[in-house]
Amino acid sequence: MDARRDHDPLLFQGVAEFYKFRPPYPVELFDHIEEQYALDGRGVALDLGCGTGDSSLPLADCFSKLICVDPDPKMLRLAMVKAREKRARNVTFVQRTAADFLQSTDEVYKLVIMGESFHWMDQVATLDALYKRFNHGGAVLIFSKQIKGPKGYKEAVDSVIESYLGRRRRAGQGFFTHPRLRHEEVVRASEFSRMCRKSSRNCRITWRICRSASVSETWSSVPGRGRCSWRSLRLRLLATLAVQRSPSD
Repeated sequence: MDARRDHDPLLFQGVAEFYKFRPPYPVELFDHIEEQYALDGRGVALDLGCGTGDSSLPLADCFSKLICVDPDPKMLRLAMVKAREKRARNVTFVQRTAADFLQSTDEVYKLVIMGESFHWMDQVATLDALYKRFNHGGAVLIFSKQIKGPKGYKEAVDSVIESYLGRRRRAGQGFFTHPRLRHEEVVRASEFSRMCRKSSRNCRITWRICRSASVSETWSSVPGRGRCSWRSLRLRLLATLAVQRSPSD
């Protein structure tokens, strides 16, 4: 099964509750978006693959309407809780895949956000569908976090992922493969090519090592093996980190 074309209901089964442990998007990112696109409380924004809402809810007040779309019901329930806590009454939640949603709507958008979700989609088809649904001056924002941890961090995480999901990484009922092209290349080859711009900013966050283990807890479930023991997984990652660190670190 190609996760970018056919939605796998097991892909994120059992992991929504652990998204709270992921490192947050920095406030500076949302400040930059608000300033860059002169957001003034008007227009409609769309978050495709919204997950638990972290990539768009901080901007809810910047639009008259925010539409959050995700196929996973538990992700959406947690996003709804965050919206209520934020008292964001202009947010609509839709349980659908990006492809299904875009085929069913003729809404015009000021901003479309895909925060660490674009790689799960049929990227070319998604951009083609979005191009016709923009106000003048609108934009598609595709962003993600690049974490630079202590020495040995990446190797430890990769080791735990492989031990649970195999060298060929399982994802739901299929396997995960990295997209052949970088996101920037896909955008440049699309109708958005003349608007393509890459922006990068560095932000420092304080994130305790005991919390970093939860990066591994956002993996999809493994059919036939039952749910992993998150406590055991956390301890194993911490133990691996401890072993891989040299006395001088």
